[in-house]
Amino acid sequence: MIKFRPQRGGLAEAMAEAVELPDRSALVAHINKQLEGARGSTGAPLANNANLVIEPYGGADPRIGWSRTFVVTLRDWGIVGFTDSSE
Repeated sequence: MIKFRPQRGGLAEAMAEAVELPDRSALVAHINKQLEGARGSTGAPLANNANLVIEPYGGADPRIGWSRTFVVTLRDWGIVGFTDSSE
């Protein structure tokens, strides 16, 4: 399971939208749903396994109980959120 919180103005706001997803494919689908209406130059959904980058970001976050924190970025788009797993 992957915990994901979107990029928002504040932590409380982001955590209100946090979800648990079974795997990376579900994360890609979830991000595409969040970005619904935004399309790449080909008209395809923006997120896919090739352009979704998950990298370590600051380690543990005791405020929310995550033992690890990773930043989730879409190439040519920017940060879309944070997760507790790189899987």
